[in-house]
Amino acid sequence: MVEFALILPLILYILVGILQVGWLLSDYMILTNATAVGARYFAGQAGSTTANANTVSQVKAAASGLTLSSLTITTSVNGTACTDNSTPTCGTALINNKGSTANVAVSYTFTPIIISSLYAMPATLTHAITERVM
Repeated sequence: MVEFALILPLILYILVGILQVGWLLSDYMILTNATAVGARYFAGQAGSTTANANTVSQVKAAASGLTLSSLTITTSVNGTACTDNSTPTCGTALINNKGSTANVAVSYTFTPIIISSLYAMPATLTHAITERVM
């Protein structure tokens, strides 16, 4: 019984670590899928005046398992950032640059299940996908 009492903290530490890594991987897979959905959608929005806002909506819909306020979504066409729908550069860039690249990058602030300095977890998960403009 004494041996079990001595080893129990180590077993719990390992189990919590496994849970933390599982939570991290789950969030990263959701983030990766949401980025892919957004990139596919964004690349097909040539001629749309609301391509950026619609892409952000698509990413947020696909990332429903994450805390949406912790997401940062950026889009660009051929290296030119699309910040909002008020500037025509995004819609024009999608029309004028068919065959070039459309990039969607998503960052997520990861919140572990148990916040502890004992586990080295990344604070931010980031994923970017580039698609060809159709």
